[in-house]
Amino acid sequence: MNCPICDKEFKTIRGVMPHIKCHGYDSKKLYDEFKRKNNEGFCRCCNKETKYINYTQGYRQFCSSKCSLSTIVKEYWDSETEDVKRRKNQHRENFKQYQNTNGRPKGSKNKNQYPKTELVLNKYIKNPPPNWKGKNHSEKTKEKMSNTRSLKMENGEIKIMASYKGKYKPSFPDKYNGNPVNIIYRSLWERKFMVFCDTNADVLEWSSEETVVRYYDPISKKIRRYFPDFLIKVKTNEGAIKKYMIEIKPKKQTVPPPKPQRQTKRYISEVYEYAKNQSKWEAAKEWCADRGYEFKVLTEDNLF
Repeated sequence: MNCPICDKEFKTIRGVMPHIKCHGYDSKKLYDEFKRKNNEGFCRCCNKETKYINYTQGYRQFCSSKCSLSTIVKEYWDSETEDVKRRKNQHRENFKQYQNTNGRPKGSKNKNQYPKTELVLNKYIKNPPPNWKGKNHSEKTKEKMSNTRSLKMENGEIKIMASYKGKYKPSFPDKYNGNPVNIIYRSLWERKFMVFCDTNADVLEWSSEETVVRYYDPISKKIRRYFPDFLIKVKTNEGAIKKYMIEIKPKKQTVPPPKPQRQTKRYISEVYEYAKNQSKWEAAKEWCADRGYEFKVLTEDNLF
Protein backbone atom coordinates (compact mmCIF):
# COMPACT_ATOMS: atom_id res chain seq x y z
CA MET A 1 0.00 0.00 0.00
CA ASN A 2 1.30 3.48 -0.92
CA CYS A 3 1.03 6.70 1.05
CA PRO A 4 -1.58 8.87 -0.75
CA ILE A 5 0.49 12.01 -0.05
CA CYS A 6 4.11 11.12 -0.92
CA ASP A 7 3.47 7.76 -2.68
CA LYS A 8 5.89 5.90 -0.39
CA GLU A 9 5.27 2.15 -0.45
CA PHE A 10 4.32 0.13 2.66
CA LYS A 11 3.45 -3.51 3.15
CA THR A 12 0.26 -2.96 5.20
CA ILE A 13 -2.03 -0.18 6.38
CA ARG A 14 -0.37 -0.39 9.80
CA GLY A 15 2.81 1.06 8.32
CA VAL A 16 0.95 3.96 6.68
CA MET A 17 -0.82 5.26 9.78
CA PRO A 18 2.32 6.20 11.80
CA HIS A 19 3.92 7.62 8.61
CA ILE A 20 1.13 10.14 7.83
CA LYS A 21 1.78 11.96 11.12
CA CYS A 22 4.95 13.43 9.60
CA HIS A 23 2.70 15.08 6.99
CA GLY A 24 0.47 16.56 9.72
CA TYR A 25 -2.42 14.15 9.07
CA ASP A 26 -4.34 11.78 11.26
CA SER A 27 -6.47 8.82 10.15
CA LYS A 28 -9.76 10.76 9.92
CA LYS A 29 -8.27 13.75 8.09
CA LEU A 30 -6.55 11.46 5.56
CA TYR A 31 -9.78 9.54 4.94
CA ASP A 32 -11.83 12.73 4.49
CA GLU A 33 -9.40 14.14 1.92
CA PHE A 34 -8.54 11.08 -0.19
CA LYS A 35 -11.14 8.35 0.36
CA ARG A 36 -14.45 9.77 1.59
CA LYS A 37 -17.42 9.38 -0.76
CA ASN A 38 -20.35 11.72 -1.31
CA ASN A 39 -22.97 11.68 1.51
CA GLU A 40 -20.71 9.41 3.60
CA GLY A 41 -20.67 10.21 7.31
CA PHE A 42 -24.41 10.88 7.51
CA CYS A 43 -27.10 8.55 8.79
CA ARG A 44 -29.11 6.82 6.06
CA CYS A 45 -32.27 7.17 8.13
CA CYS A 46 -32.26 10.59 9.86
CA ASN A 47 -29.32 12.28 8.05
CA LYS A 48 -27.43 13.01 11.30
CA GLU A 49 -23.63 12.84 11.45
CA THR A 50 -22.26 9.37 12.15
CA LYS A 51 -19.15 8.19 13.97
CA TYR A 52 -15.81 7.63 12.23
CA ILE A 53 -14.45 4.08 12.69
CA ASN A 54 -11.04 3.80 10.99
CA TYR A 55 -9.30 4.32 7.65
CA THR A 56 -10.31 0.89 6.34
CA GLN A 57 -14.01 0.97 7.29
CA GLY A 58 -14.68 4.71 7.12
CA TYR A 59 -17.85 6.06 8.76
CA ARG A 60 -20.79 4.22 10.26
CA GLN A 61 -23.89 4.01 8.09
CA PHE A 62 -26.32 4.80 10.96
CA CYS A 63 -26.17 7.09 13.97
CA SER A 64 -27.91 4.67 16.34
CA SER A 65 -29.23 1.11 16.59
CA LYS A 66 -32.80 2.45 16.34
CA CYS A 67 -32.13 4.01 12.92
CA SER A 68 -30.24 0.92 11.82
CA LEU A 69 -33.02 -1.48 12.78
CA SER A 70 -35.87 0.58 11.28
CA THR A 71 -34.03 1.11 7.97
CA ILE A 72 -32.92 -2.50 7.59
CA VAL A 73 -36.41 -3.84 8.36
CA LYS A 74 -38.04 -1.39 5.95
CA GLU A 75 -35.60 -2.25 3.16
CA TYR A 76 -36.16 -5.95 3.77
CA TRP A 77 -39.96 -5.74 3.45
CA ASP A 78 -39.74 -3.40 0.45
CA SER A 79 -37.51 -5.85 -1.41
CA GLU A 80 -39.25 -8.35 -3.72
CA THR A 81 -37.22 -11.43 -2.85
CA GLU A 82 -38.72 -14.91 -2.72
CA ASP A 83 -38.47 -15.02 1.06
CA VAL A 84 -40.38 -11.74 1.45
CA LYS A 85 -43.11 -12.87 -0.97
CA ARG A 86 -43.51 -16.16 0.91
CA ARG A 87 -43.81 -14.44 4.30
CA LYS A 88 -46.31 -11.87 3.00
CA ASN A 89 -48.51 -14.63 1.57
CA GLN A 90 -48.29 -16.49 4.87
CA HIS A 91 -49.46 -13.37 6.79
CA ARG A 92 -52.40 -12.96 4.40
CA GLU A 93 -53.45 -16.58 4.95
CA ASN A 94 -53.18 -16.27 8.73
CA PHE A 95 -55.45 -13.20 8.92
CA LYS A 96 -57.89 -14.12 6.13
CA GLN A 97 -60.30 -15.71 8.63
CA TYR A 98 -60.81 -12.32 10.33
CA GLN A 99 -61.57 -10.29 7.20
CA ASN A 100 -65.30 -11.05 7.00
CA THR A 101 -66.08 -11.08 10.74
CA ASN A 102 -67.12 -8.53 13.34
CA GLY A 103 -63.65 -8.65 14.85
CA ARG A 104 -61.31 -5.72 15.08
CA PRO A 105 -60.05 -4.80 11.59
CA LYS A 106 -56.43 -3.82 11.14
CA GLY A 107 -55.76 -0.21 12.14
CA SER A 108 -59.08 0.44 13.89
CA LYS A 109 -59.42 1.49 17.51
CA ASN A 110 -62.72 -0.15 18.48
CA LYS A 111 -62.75 -2.44 21.50
CA ASN A 112 -64.47 -5.41 19.88
CA GLN A 113 -62.42 -8.52 20.41
CA TYR A 114 -61.49 -10.96 17.71
CA PRO A 115 -63.97 -13.86 17.56
CA LYS A 116 -62.99 -16.67 19.96
CA THR A 117 -61.63 -19.74 18.20
CA GLU A 118 -62.91 -23.23 18.89
CA LEU A 119 -59.85 -24.03 21.02
CA VAL A 120 -60.47 -21.03 23.29
CA LEU A 121 -64.19 -21.85 23.63
CA ASN A 122 -63.35 -25.43 24.65
CA LYS A 123 -61.01 -24.10 27.37
CA TYR A 124 -63.80 -21.87 28.71
CA ILE A 125 -66.18 -24.86 28.83
CA LYS A 126 -63.69 -27.10 30.66
CA ASN A 127 -62.39 -24.39 33.05
CA PRO A 128 -64.98 -21.62 33.30
CA PRO A 129 -63.89 -18.39 35.06
CA PRO A 130 -65.27 -17.77 38.58
CA ASN A 131 -68.65 -16.05 38.81
CA TRP A 132 -67.15 -13.00 40.57
CA LYS A 133 -64.60 -12.29 37.84
CA GLY A 134 -65.27 -9.03 36.06
CA LYS A 135 -67.81 -7.84 38.67
CA ASN A 136 -67.55 -5.18 41.34
CA HIS A 137 -67.72 -6.38 44.95
CA SER A 138 -70.72 -5.36 47.02
CA GLU A 139 -70.26 -3.25 50.16
CA LYS A 140 -71.02 -6.26 52.33
CA THR A 141 -68.35 -8.34 50.57
CA LYS A 142 -65.78 -5.52 50.87
CA GLU A 143 -66.43 -5.22 54.61
CA LYS A 144 -66.10 -8.97 55.06
CA MET A 145 -62.78 -9.01 53.15
CA SER A 146 -61.47 -6.09 55.23
CA ASN A 147 -62.38 -7.81 58.51
CA THR A 148 -60.70 -11.04 57.37
CA ARG A 149 -57.48 -9.22 56.48
CA SER A 150 -57.45 -7.33 59.79
CA LEU A 151 -57.90 -10.61 61.68
CA LYS A 152 -55.01 -12.22 59.79
CA MET A 153 -52.80 -9.24 60.56
CA GLU A 154 -53.59 -9.51 64.28
CA ASN A 155 -52.81 -13.24 64.27
CA GLY A 156 -49.52 -12.67 62.47
CA GLU A 157 -50.55 -14.54 59.31
CA ILE A 158 -49.91 -11.41 57.23
CA LYS A 159 -46.72 -9.46 57.90
CA ILE A 160 -46.63 -5.75 57.12
CA MET A 161 -43.19 -4.75 55.93
CA ALA A 162 -42.17 -1.28 57.08
CA SER A 163 -39.82 0.96 55.14
CA TYR A 164 -36.17 0.96 56.25
CA LYS A 165 -35.83 4.63 55.40
CA GLY A 166 -38.11 7.60 55.86
CA LYS A 167 -38.89 10.82 57.68
CA TYR A 168 -39.67 10.90 61.37
CA LYS A 169 -42.25 13.39 62.65
CA PRO A 170 -41.53 14.13 66.35
CA SER A 171 -44.33 14.40 68.88
CA PHE A 172 -42.34 17.02 70.82
CA PRO A 173 -40.49 19.11 68.21
CA ASP A 174 -39.28 21.60 70.85
CA LYS A 175 -36.87 18.96 72.18
CA TYR A 176 -35.20 18.56 68.81
CA ASN A 177 -32.05 20.64 68.29
CA GLY A 178 -32.23 21.30 64.56
CA ASN A 179 -34.82 21.21 61.80
CA PRO A 180 -37.71 19.04 63.10
CA VAL A 181 -39.25 18.83 59.62
CA ASN A 182 -36.24 17.06 58.08
CA ILE A 183 -35.42 14.16 60.44
CA ILE A 184 -34.33 11.15 58.36
CA TYR A 185 -34.00 7.61 59.71
CA ARG A 186 -31.96 5.15 57.64
CA SER A 187 -32.92 1.98 59.50
CA LEU A 188 -35.70 0.74 61.77
CA TRP A 189 -33.18 0.68 64.62
CA GLU A 190 -32.60 4.43 64.19
CA ARG A 191 -36.34 5.04 64.11
CA LYS A 192 -36.79 3.09 67.34
CA PHE A 193 -34.13 5.21 69.03
CA MET A 194 -35.79 8.38 67.68
CA VAL A 195 -39.06 7.36 69.34
CA PHE A 196 -37.17 6.79 72.58
CA CYS A 197 -35.51 10.22 72.46
CA ASP A 198 -38.75 11.94 71.50
CA THR A 199 -41.01 10.38 74.13
CA ASN A 200 -38.64 9.84 77.09
CA ALA A 201 -38.89 12.63 79.65
CA ASP A 202 -35.27 12.16 80.77
CA VAL A 203 -33.99 13.10 77.29
CA LEU A 204 -33.89 16.90 77.44
CA GLU A 205 -32.54 17.52 73.94
CA TRP A 206 -31.62 15.46 70.91
CA SER A 207 -30.58 15.78 67.27
CA SER A 208 -29.89 13.43 64.36
CA GLU A 209 -27.11 13.91 61.79
CA GLU A 210 -26.89 17.63 62.52
CA THR A 211 -23.18 17.65 63.50
CA VAL A 212 -20.13 17.26 61.24
CA VAL A 213 -16.96 15.48 62.36
CA ARG A 214 -13.97 15.44 60.02
CA TYR A 215 -11.90 12.25 59.86
CA TYR A 216 -9.11 10.71 57.81
CA ASP A 217 -10.29 7.91 55.52
CA PRO A 218 -7.50 5.28 55.38
CA ILE A 219 -8.96 3.66 52.25
CA SER A 220 -9.12 6.69 49.97
CA LYS A 221 -6.45 8.59 52.01
CA LYS A 222 -8.60 11.73 52.10
CA ILE A 223 -10.19 13.92 54.75
CA ARG A 224 -13.91 13.23 54.78
CA ARG A 225 -16.99 14.32 56.72
CA TYR A 226 -18.82 12.09 59.20
CA PHE A 227 -22.34 12.79 60.47
CA PRO A 228 -22.95 10.98 63.80
CA ASP A 229 -26.38 9.42 64.17
CA PHE A 230 -27.43 11.20 67.38
CA LEU A 231 -26.41 13.84 69.91
CA ILE A 232 -28.49 13.70 73.08
CA LYS A 233 -28.61 15.51 76.42
CA VAL A 234 -29.88 13.29 79.26
CA LYS A 235 -30.89 13.95 82.86
CA THR A 236 -29.64 11.18 85.18
CA ASN A 237 -31.37 9.82 88.29
CA GLU A 238 -29.04 11.93 90.45
CA GLY A 239 -30.16 15.09 88.62
CA ALA A 240 -26.93 15.56 86.69
CA ILE A 241 -26.96 16.31 82.97
CA LYS A 242 -24.87 14.18 80.62
CA LYS A 243 -24.23 14.57 76.91
CA TYR A 244 -23.76 11.61 74.57
CA MET A 245 -22.86 11.05 70.94
CA ILE A 246 -24.65 7.89 69.77
CA GLU A 247 -23.82 5.77 66.74
CA ILE A 248 -26.14 2.86 65.82
CA LYS A 249 -24.53 -0.02 63.95
CA PRO A 250 -25.00 -3.80 63.55
CA LYS A 251 -22.84 -5.76 65.95
CA LYS A 252 -20.92 -7.46 63.13
CA GLN A 253 -19.59 -4.05 61.96
CA THR A 254 -18.11 -3.27 65.39
CA VAL A 255 -15.72 -6.25 65.43
CA PRO A 256 -13.08 -7.31 62.88
CA PRO A 257 -14.61 -9.64 60.25
CA PRO A 258 -13.49 -13.29 60.55
CA LYS A 259 -10.90 -14.19 57.94
CA PRO A 260 -12.14 -16.91 55.56
CA GLN A 261 -10.01 -19.57 53.91
CA ARG A 262 -10.22 -17.72 50.59
CA GLN A 263 -10.36 -13.94 50.29
CA THR A 264 -13.67 -12.92 48.72
CA LYS A 265 -15.04 -9.55 47.61
CA ARG A 266 -17.43 -9.64 50.55
CA TYR A 267 -14.60 -10.12 53.03
CA ILE A 268 -12.58 -7.27 51.48
CA SER A 269 -15.57 -4.89 51.61
CA GLU A 270 -16.21 -5.85 55.25
CA VAL A 271 -12.57 -5.11 56.11
CA TYR A 272 -12.80 -1.72 54.37
CA GLU A 273 -16.04 -0.92 56.20
CA TYR A 274 -14.55 -1.90 59.57
CA ALA A 275 -11.42 0.23 58.96
CA LYS A 276 -13.53 3.20 57.90
CA ASN A 277 -15.77 2.89 60.98
CA GLN A 278 -12.76 2.76 63.29
CA SER A 279 -11.38 5.97 61.75
CA LYS A 280 -14.76 7.68 62.14
CA TRP A 281 -15.11 6.64 65.77
CA GLU A 282 -11.57 7.69 66.71
CA ALA A 283 -12.28 11.16 65.33
CA ALA A 284 -15.65 11.18 67.10
CA LYS A 285 -14.03 10.32 70.44
CA GLU A 286 -11.58 13.21 70.06
CA TRP A 287 -14.47 15.55 69.18
CA CYS A 288 -16.41 14.39 72.25
CA ALA A 289 -13.42 14.75 74.58
CA ASP A 290 -12.98 18.39 73.53
CA ARG A 291 -16.68 19.24 74.10
CA GLY A 292 -17.64 17.21 77.16
CA TYR A 293 -19.54 14.44 75.37
CA GLU A 294 -19.32 10.68 75.79
CA PHE A 295 -19.21 8.52 72.66
CA LYS A 296 -21.24 5.29 72.56
CA VAL A 297 -21.91 2.70 69.84
CA LEU A 298 -25.27 0.95 70.20
CA THR A 299 -25.99 -2.40 68.54
CA GLU A 300 -28.98 -4.73 68.42
CA ASP A 301 -27.94 -6.00 71.87
CA ASN A 302 -28.69 -2.56 73.37
CA LEU A 303 -31.83 -1.76 71.35
CA PHE A 304 -33.78 -5.00 71.77
